Amino acid sequence: MIRVVRYQDNRFTRGGVELIRQPPADGWLWVDLYGTAADDFRTLWEHVGDVPAPARADFEDVGSQPLFDHHDGGASVWSLKALGAIAHSIDFTPIPIGLLVQGRLLLTRHGDESKSIDGVMAELESLKPKTAMEAALAVCQRVFDRYLPIVRGLEARLEEIDDLVFEKPADSYLAELTNYKTRLRRMRRFLTYHTQTFAQMADQLDEELNPGERRGLKGVQDSVDRLNALCGTFYDMCGDLVDGYISLASHRMNQIMKVLTMVTVVFVPLGFMAGIYGMNFETMPELSFKYAYFVLLGTMGVVATSILYIFHRKHWF
Repeated sequence: MIRVVRYQDNRFTRGGVELIRQPPADGWLWVDLYGTAADDFRTLWEHVGDVPAPARADFEDVGSQPLFDHHDGGASVWSLKALGAIAHSIDFTPIPIGLLVQGRLLLTRHGDESKSIDGVMAELESLKPKTAMEAALAVCQRVFDRYLPIVRGLEARLEEIDDLVFEKPADSYLAELTNYKTRLRRMRRFLTYHTQTFAQMADQLDEELNPGERRGLKGVQDSVDRLNALCGTFYDMCGDLVDGYISLASHRMNQIMKVLTMVTVVFVPLGFMAGIYGMNFETMPELSFKYAYFVLLGTMGVVATSILYIFHRKHWF
């Protein structure tokens, strides 16, 4: 599916392929491809013939890793990892978005629904981007703005787990924290790619950007840096909570082993004495003594009491 927005004379016109056939004399043109149908690309290149072949190839082949390429003819191509339309938590699968800017032309493509692109398209009248690059940077800004509440939402949950780990420890918290660490590690990785992408863009396009475009690019870079910092902070929090949980679990295990050890120490000598006098031998002097049974019970009681007293003196319980 192809959607087109034309900006001319301070007015936005929305439509389909027919708008590509009428490029604005002043202003800019935005063509959005939803899906990966070969016919859509063929239709696009038929009407946009001045885009260099290498830029076309990069635009069609949006990879899994964010990248930026600046081609001859002033065509810039880059890709982003954006949230899917139904992503509301850290357990999301990012979708790739491709962007191509050449002069007054902006091309975007995405295989799945993108709320970032849809949102910018719906708010063009209020955003009022003056150039195709400003519109492209508005899409980039919206991509990272959608990440921010999801990442910030982790803070309240991590604080809640911090309290629960000490009050009501459970293995489910360890599994949840491990999942958060995995997700945050992945997110930090592709945020690093984005940081490199926009740094490269700022370096290569600095002389070509107007003041508004520079502000837009700086805003995107700040958003990426803020997200990266938050992810790093929450990743460290998850690591600290995991370490704390493991330490508490180890301490509880040590306490259990301590109790079992004390029980064993108390009953081993008692079992030893009971085992000796439970043997079936004809000649055992104590068996002929009238009060031997009570003496043995008393001796066992004294031994057990003495051991418990020693434990108490050592403050083991």
